[in-house]
Amino acid sequence: MSEGVFEPVHELVEKVSEEITDMTFDPRPGGIIDRFQKEKARKQARDEENRHEDEPINDAAYTAVKVAQEAPEVVATNLVTIPSLGIGQLLPSSPYRYRAFLMLPTPAGIVNALSLISTPAVPASTINAVNYTNQPYNVTITGGTLTAVTVNGQTVGTTAGTYIVPAGGTIAVTYSVAPTWTWAPVYSPAAATVTVSRDQGSALGGLGFTLPSGTIMTVQNRAQLWGFNPNSFNIQVATFSEMYGPKVPR
Repeated sequence: MSEGVFEPVHELVEKVSEEITDMTFDPRPGGIIDRFQKEKARKQARDEENRHEDEPINDAAYTAVKVAQEAPEVVATNLVTIPSLGIGQLLPSSPYRYRAFLMLPTPAGIVNALSLISTPAVPASTINAVNYTNQPYNVTITGGTLTAVTVNGQTVGTTAGTYIVPAGGTIAVTYSVAPTWTWAPVYSPAAATVTVSRDQGSALGGLGFTLPSGTIMTVQNRAQLWGFNPNSFNIQVATFSEMYGPKVPR
């Protein structure tokens, strides 16, 4: 077919295609109008792709910069007191914190330090021995011939064994042959722990990481941390934080 014949047919198909496009129905799939529209769309896509390939790309130039890690500029220390079965915030959320260290000191970490007493001599039968400290003591009785053991005037046993004498309390042994005994505090500061939690709710539930007394915990994040005290006495947690100084606009 000659070019003079092809051009009017091509123009006619394009005109019909445009009229059909304006109508509310689509051309028959695979028909001449459908094929013409698809071929036209492919040609337009090729032309657009070629146009983009011919356009120059002007990338911005960047100057090479030497990067060095900035050292922390500020340190902060704190001593957090947590009551028995209570919670306390160990570290606040901070965008400037680089690193922190936590420790439950021993024995200085015990608030209202628990007083101690040496094992007293066994007094005469029925005579009270007094626990003059501010903490309960385990009194372990061995040997002898006993008929009664009383704590704060109440009979708690008739044989050798271990009995708890509360702070300021008394213990007496009724015997015909004197026994021996040893006194030891019920609570050991060296056995104290603190539960480190990610938030206040977890701390209230006692959920978190158990930090033993005398152990240093390193924290390398900026989030808040809370502590739960599972002990029957108050504790203190020491914190040491390294901070970046806030940037001051020039």
